[in-house]
Amino acid sequence: MADPHTDPPEPRVIPVTSEFLVSWDVPEDEHMPWHLDPMHFPDPLPRWENELWCEMANRGMSPAFAGYEMPIRAKGKIFNDYNYAAMFPVVPPEEMEAQGKKAEAALGAAKVVRSLAEAEKLQHGDILVTGTTSPPWTPLFATAAAIVTDTGGILSHCAVVAREYRIPAVVGTGAATKLISDGQVLEVDGDNGTVRIVG
Repeated sequence: MADPHTDPPEPRVIPVTSEFLVSWDVPEDEHMPWHLDPMHFPDPLPRWENELWCEMANRGMSPAFAGYEMPIRAKGKIFNDYNYAAMFPVVPPEEMEAQGKKAEAALGAAKVVRSLAEAEKLQHGDILVTGTTSPPWTPLFATAAAIVTDTGGILSHCAVVAREYRIPAVVGTGAATKLISDGQVLEVDGDNGTVRIVG
């Protein structure tokens, strides 16, 4: 059976196939940049745990974003026993750009974090290097000096949240977690989209 989730887990419209049928109870949801939970795939979580993750996004993250006047919202949903989250802007792109201040290039020690189980090794001022981020990773943005990911685009969780935390982020590098090792000194320039190993 074809697997619609074999590509890297980056935000995109859910690939509806004959083996992965999706019905849209809210028509607008079809065009959301849904992000498959990469921590648990391909093993589906129990229904109650999926619902808990969705509640965290719908009643936790989204109201928090609104409370801090951040121009983004979060939404969680379950499709065929898999948990998805979507991060989306609530203002036009040009206004969102104006709300984010230019983040200067950051210099720091790399910490390659492949899952939240490894998050404790990230220290204040480190550069977080990971495959991708999703809403549960948001607290790490307050610790990291910058973030580098293998996957993602301009509306990915990492790009949007880094802009609000005003730290540099370079997303969609393709192989950062393979080419960078813990302890290497990186210079991350989010404006130019460059990552340099300087030590």
